[in-house]
Amino acid sequence: SMESKLRPVLTLRDADGRTVAQAASGRSGSGSLMEPTLGWTARSSGPMTLSVADADMGGSGGHFYRIVAGSSPFVRSVFPLGVERGATTRIEVDGWNLGAVREVAMPVAATVEPGTIVGVPVVLWGGKGRQPESSRNVVAAEGPQAVERETNDTAAQAQRLPVPGGVSGRIGQDGDVDVYRFSARKGETVIVEVFGRRLGTRIDPVVEVLDAHGNPVPRAVLRPVDQTEVAFRDHPSTTPNIRLTRWDTLAVNDYLWFVRELVRIRALPRNPDDDCVFWSQQGQRIGWLETTPEHHPINQVMYKVEIHPPGTKFPPGGVAPATLYYRNDDGGASFEKDSRVTFVAPSDGEYLVRLEDVRTQGGDDHGYHLVLRRPHPSFQVFLGTENPNIPRGGTALVDLTLLRRDGFDAPVEVVAENLPPGVTMTPAILQGNELTGILALSADATAPAYSPPTWRVVARELARGKAPGGSPAFRREIDPGGPSGGRITVTPVTNITVKARPSRVIIRPGQRVEMTLSVQRSPAFKGRVPIDVKNLPQGVRVLNIGLNGVLITESQTERTVFLQADPWAPAMVRPFYAVARAESAGTEDSSPPIELVVTPLGP
Repeated sequence: SMESKLRPVLTLRDADGRTVAQAASGRSGSGSLMEPTLGWTARSSGPMTLSVADADMGGSGGHFYRIVAGSSPFVRSVFPLGVERGATTRIEVDGWNLGAVREVAMPVAATVEPGTIVGVPVVLWGGKGRQPESSRNVVAAEGPQAVERETNDTAAQAQRLPVPGGVSGRIGQDGDVDVYRFSARKGETVIVEVFGRRLGTRIDPVVEVLDAHGNPVPRAVLRPVDQTEVAFRDHPSTTPNIRLTRWDTLAVNDYLWFVRELVRIRALPRNPDDDCVFWSQQGQRIGWLETTPEHHPINQVMYKVEIHPPGTKFPPGGVAPATLYYRNDDGGASFEKDSRVTFVAPSDGEYLVRLEDVRTQGGDDHGYHLVLRRPHPSFQVFLGTENPNIPRGGTALVDLTLLRRDGFDAPVEVVAENLPPGVTMTPAILQGNELTGILALSADATAPAYSPPTWRVVARELARGKAPGGSPAFRREIDPGGPSGGRITVTPVTNITVKARPSRVIIRPGQRVEMTLSVQRSPAFKGRVPIDVKNLPQGVRVLNIGLNGVLITESQTERTVFLQADPWAPAMVRPFYAVARAESAGTEDSSPPIELVVTPLGP
């Protein structure tokens, strides 16, 4: 449960003090520690010395570690790193104490979804002896999967790949660059995706698509039309919240450009001490048009921009337009440090893929698998909790994150099935531009405190049905926690309950309506209660609130607020929730679903 502060460096020395092997830790794309593994084959008998040091030369009681040593079987790497669906691939296996195992046959069914990461089955001594201490993964892909042919460092040496298809390679040394060639028709979309960190290698890839002569291909032109600046503090590359000096000319969904990153506004600041909120995914700010989020210092200029096709001409004057090219460093949430480019061919012809490590590092552990494919729009849903606790007579909210892939932009409905008796749910509908949502679970007085892990979550696309000639609606089913998890617990009644009047809010675009939030405290609780209003759609917001949300003080039992619908708010019906927090007790309670009805404007 505790994470060591140590970034270990292992050094093995012989009896004369000479270094015979060394290994250091690193960081994965998600920031987790990649532990060092050191292997060595003894040439003679004698004592050896293993030293452990911190890469940052630090030390404290929090710099703890555990050493596992011995002649255990260990898989260090596998190659190639990609396998073709519907075929059997011979996978080379490298490691220590693997006996006669040098390669394994890996069949992959044609039904396996492209992009699925699968483990390589390494079995020693017929499965009756020791098994490897580690496992390695490869990615399943569609089309022929090749292996890099050196030398392929220039356009003239580029190795040809089919679409769909792929290739396994290595950035074998510092400064190495690999170049591949493919053909595309005008308007055709080709996904260029690198798998490296997701397969456990140390590469931090950057990929770009060039024309047949090695020149960058323009993707879009950004025209600055206004500007603001970064305020208050420096901001890291991950945070979706950035403080601005001014936002009076900005609107929700405007694009801002600063240095090399293009972001989009999700919510404007509520007051001068609030941040502008940009679109994010799984806690990471989204770089639009596959730009890479970066660190931004205070006072850095941010330009409000219009996005135009390549080659667009503008009147003279103002800040010079910026041209974006087909290049990507980090693919975003769930990609770790791997990269991806969605390329739309501007004309018939041949194009190049140039791949390297963004740090210009290389080595045998800098392997990758490059995939070229056509889009397959789909989605994946992640639950904020797999084992929810529901207060008896109350409601618990399960946060949802929706990963949209390959341009998938349809609405998605998420429901819970096989719930325990006495537990009901309110489904979530995520509109085509939404990446998050809320699934509500409510428990009545008869619901058992503990139940078997039977509940399931089903997410389905709402835009398409099984019409003649049409593709079926895309669907995902989730088993929370797997076979041993996904337990719903009904807890005792909380020390606060929150309700809303009215329980159904009808609002028109451009209108403001009044709503009252009230709390009932238990006799043991007398403190103040902040309330957060959740699951409102873009274009509808709560007015007259502070940085702590809607605050009901110790002497109050209710608070009146206003809901404002922007003139562009789309017509819809959806539930939203008021979540009250007992600060001193650290508990929360959600209101029952409050129905929001945004009515269309009349003629």
